[in-house]
Amino acid sequence: MSEHKPRRLLALLLCLALVFSVVPRAAAEDSPPAAELPEDSSLQETVFYPDGSREVTVTHILSAEPGRGSVTASKDRKYYSDSNVLLWKVTLTGTFSYNGSSSSCTAASTAVNIYSSTWVKVSEYTNHSGSTATCAVMMGKKVLGVVITFINVNLTLSCDKNGNIS
Repeated sequence: MSEHKPRRLLALLLCLALVFSVVPRAAAEDSPPAAELPEDSSLQETVFYPDGSREVTVTHILSAEPGRGSVTASKDRKYYSDSNVLLWKVTLTGTFSYNGSSSSCTAASTAVNIYSSTWVKVSEYTNHSGSTATCAVMMGKKVLGVVITFINVNLTLSCDKNGNIS
């Protein structure tokens, strides 16, 4: 019997190695390659905090007119509580023109939506220069009417000479 244990163990290890080498490939095959994603797909980034809250940043292409060399995009920063409640959202929107050799931001705006009475907008600044739109918003959390927590939200949208947004 002692001769069969090493063989069984080896067979088990080989089976496990086979299973784990196949699983990641199958998962990767289910998602389309980046080149095949729709042009209007969003870019999303999430940051988790130790208290369970999180910030989600999403970039959207709102409109694109390649024939006219124009694109409008927005970037949202949403802040959720530890219980998954949306507390506030900051949105930067920029309009860009491009011609294959250069680009410029022609307009920029910021919108702040607050969904919880414990949060306030402390300050807001929006600018556009060259091929970039930026905003800086400071959000504050109130406890007993006093702002005790501050979160800085800095968003940037840029457009390259070919109309690609980042």
